[in-house]
Amino acid sequence: IEAIFYILLKLHIHWLQSKDPLEASLSAAPMLELQERRELWTRMMECEKDDLASFVAGWFFDADVETISESDVYEFGAWSMFEGRNLEHLTRSELDQLRGFVKELEWRI
Repeated sequence: IEAIFYILLKLHIHWLQSKDPLEASLSAAPMLELQERRELWTRMMECEKDDLASFVAGWFFDADVETISESDVYEFGAWSMFEGRNLEHLTRSELDQLRGFVKELEWRI
């Protein structure tokens, strides 16, 4: 019975992943090193330096920047910059880097 349950569970997981190919591709994405992530962040900030507020608002379906909470920015930053992971799955050095990104973002806006 356990073997049947295991097989059915694996088939169900495979079916769920086929329904959302983006999620499946994120699980296979290569993880960036801290320096590579820093370079990517710097390039993003340079490209969007003229209208950073609307760039950030676009992440949240054009919500007013004043209505976006810091925790929302942290969650989105973790998802977008750290291979789709949640905050609780980041290492200490990755969390420190994310804090730096959010502080820089606040300063630039």
